[in-house]
Amino acid sequence: MATEDTIAAKLNTDATLLAILTGGVYARGALGREGLTRETATAAFDANGYLEPCAVVAQRALVPDGNVQDQMSQQASASQVVEIYLYEDTGYDNIDAAMDRIYALLQGYQLSGAFPLEWTNTVDRQRDRGALDGASLARMDWAIYQVRGV
Repeated sequence: MATEDTIAAKLNTDATLLAILTGGVYARGALGREGLTRETATAAFDANGYLEPCAVVAQRALVPDGNVQDQMSQQASASQVVEIYLYEDTGYDNIDAAMDRIYALLQGYQLSGAFPLEWTNTVDRQRDRGALDGASLARMDWAIYQVRGV
C-alpha cells in the first residue's frame, strides 16, 4: 500500500476529523489524473456544486538521505514527505480546525517499518489557482524517515 493510502486510511478512521472535513479525505492516487473533481470525488461537493471541507493526501518520492549506509547488510536510510492539502469553498475555519486535529493524529504516529511522523511545514491561508477556482487552501507536510534493507 502506498504511503499516501496508509495516511488517508488513518485519517478516515477519525470521526472528529470527518465531522470537520465533511467532503472527505482522499489519497491523490485514488483521484486519477484529474484530481479532485465532481466526478472523482462526488462527496467533496454539495448539491449546488460548492466544495465541502476536504483533504487530499499526496506522497512525494522516497529519497535516500545518507544518514545510514551499510553496504554489507544492504541497509540505507531514506525520507519521504507526505503532503496533506486541505480545502474549503470559502474561509478557513474548517481548515484551521482540521489542521489542529491532523496534528493531534499524526505527530509521533508510527507507520510500520518507519520512525514516527514529524510535522515539518505548513503552507497556510492560500487560494487554489487550479481547477478549484480560488477555493481556500492550506497544506501540511509530514516527514517519514526509515531504514530500508533487503
